[in-house]
Amino acid sequence: MNRKDFLKLVSLAGVGTPFYLNGMPSRFMNQFLDLQMNCDTVNDRVLVILRLAGANDGLNTVIPVSQYSTYAALRPNIKINSSGTGSYIPLDSTVSSGKLVGLNPSMTGFKDLYDSGKLLLMNGVGYPNPNYSHFRSENLMFSGKDGSTSADLLDGMFGRYLGALYPGLAGNPTTLSPDPLAIQMGNLNPCLFYEHTTEKNIEYNLSGFQNQMFTNLNLLNSEYQDLLTYIKGVATSMDAYYNRVMSVFNTGVNSTTTYPNSSLGKQLKTVARMIQGGSKTKIFQVNISGFDTHVSQVQTGSTHLGTHANLLGDISNSIAAFQADIQQLGIANKIMTVTFSEFGRQVRENGSTGTDHGDLAPFFVIGNGAAAGILGDHPVFTNATSYYYNQNQRRYDYRQIFASLLQDWLGASTSLMVTSELDYYVTGAQKVNIIKDAQKADVVCATLGTNETGAENGIKVYPVPANQYVYVEFENRRQTDVNYQILDMSGRIIIQKSEHVVSNRLEINVLSISEGTYMLRIKSSSDELTKKIIISH
Repeated sequence: MNRKDFLKLVSLAGVGTPFYLNGMPSRFMNQFLDLQMNCDTVNDRVLVILRLAGANDGLNTVIPVSQYSTYAALRPNIKINSSGTGSYIPLDSTVSSGKLVGLNPSMTGFKDLYDSGKLLLMNGVGYPNPNYSHFRSENLMFSGKDGSTSADLLDGMFGRYLGALYPGLAGNPTTLSPDPLAIQMGNLNPCLFYEHTTEKNIEYNLSGFQNQMFTNLNLLNSEYQDLLTYIKGVATSMDAYYNRVMSVFNTGVNSTTTYPNSSLGKQLKTVARMIQGGSKTKIFQVNISGFDTHVSQVQTGSTHLGTHANLLGDISNSIAAFQADIQQLGIANKIMTVTFSEFGRQVRENGSTGTDHGDLAPFFVIGNGAAAGILGDHPVFTNATSYYYNQNQRRYDYRQIFASLLQDWLGASTSLMVTSELDYYVTGAQKVNIIKDAQKADVVCATLGTNETGAENGIKVYPVPANQYVYVEFENRRQTDVNYQILDMSGRIIIQKSEHVVSNRLEINVLSISEGTYMLRIKSSSDELTKKIIISH
């Protein structure tokens, strides 16, 4: 069955006409696709990732107040002033001296978010053995690795997570799970973040037609036909999702909030609209480029102006508008935004009114549920630090941030953290609390499991989650022939067997099946049951 036919059948099922996928009626199958049925609040949560492509200069983004004289000596021509015109914005005067910092003067929006308790600044983020190649460093971060890794990078941390959480669903939308698992805008290139060795099409890239969407952000519903016609001409690999993408875009609205008239502003406005329109996509990635500021980073004589200031102003104002928009739309409590860049810039300026490739840089986490404040002292440097920070000044590994967001915001279980290869970074002293305690995903939600073992239709299935075996017990002790299937969430058959049961219990070995959520379909001469099962090794 090709994707167009599949999509047509799904749309029919949505108006009451069942279709059969591997022998199972779609309406029956889809009741199992809400993977966290008892965790609606967590299940509705969304992560928005803002990538600052090109390596943002963290030192002119967040200026260390207590080290200002050294900073000024290292950057005599590009330093942000400490007073007068174009001076930095003091972020928080109540913190310890190591955390006293100033924001670039273009970042008034971030200052407002901080003052309203919605912004967390994390100083000194990087990874061991930093790599200073844009391509290699960002791919190391996408894959959840560090500079000690020389192997080929085949999958990403979010690809491993989403592939395990929704096995078989990527590229195969269903009636109750019709949305892409991840959406990227602002960059035509597929992102390794969402790659998986076997689960393909986790990422859905809107960049090819985002400008057409941007043009229609303020149009009436009657004016969407031209846009829909355009999207029907994109690559056939997108067939499975384009109708759904346009449906939520068409249904959604923005508030009266004014966004910057920039690509980033439009990307974020589109994200807000799609979420308000009903999109259940878990991760949205937006992109802004231009941060490789080797030359003319600032305007000579007015260092608060220039290329870098314009980029930071766009980020600050666009995110502030996005946060105001989703607040007015009533969806802010389920959205968390995080910024990242592949590395920072060197501590000392170069000879071209710019900066060269460096290492440590700040991350920002923004949202109603963010544990607002400042984490980590600003990295310390001296005049002897001619180019790079000492590696002992790294305050946080970037994986600590993404691991905490997966576990505490999106509700990833321990087994999913292991599959994502991020479990170490939520263990003991490695764990970083970036989500408010009251907003952290409940541990019961995080397991995606249940202790319920009651019989249905005379059949009991347990345990949930299962490790090596799934046990099926029949209430009426008897010999019987049993046919069973285990299907992934797209309806693909993983196991199909027939067995003669001489007692009341059937043992199904699931050790060879990847972790995730599946459906078990059991049929005997007198009983029949389809039930969600969770496999966690």
